[in-house]
Amino acid sequence: MLAIDVLFDESLLDGSAPSEEGRIEGESVAVYEFDGDEDGASMRHRLYVCSRNGLPVRFSTFTPGSSGEWVEEARVDFSDWDLDVSLPDSLFDPTPPPDAKPAPARKPWFDPGLKSGMPPSPLNSADLAGKAVSLAATVELLP
Repeated sequence: MLAIDVLFDESLLDGSAPSEEGRIEGESVAVYEFDGDEDGASMRHRLYVCSRNGLPVRFSTFTPGSSGEWVEEARVDFSDWDLDVSLPDSLFDPTPPPDAKPAPARKPWFDPGLKSGMPPSPLNSADLAGKAVSLAATVELLP
């Protein structure tokens, strides 16, 4: 489970209760734990949610250590949330700038000169014994 999945999962905490309470940088947090596995390896995830505003503060991933204890392998801290940003309407305007020009057409991935029924282009090579091999010599065209 990735941290971004946690942030945008609308049902992640449905029916869940925090496993413990704690503090991170002076802020009271509720801690939610989720066990899972990735590629057959056991993992435990902890989501720390601010008790004051309900926003994520930290997301940690733990794996079993050599003596069975959970060892924190990754941590993402979230801070400085700005949820009501005023953005100018021009930011969402799809009109291209006046000096914009269309991108040039892509070259085709095939040779446009190849046509159905034409003989194969010569492809000359050598086999492992050094004998000359030609694609034109080994392909028979159907009538």
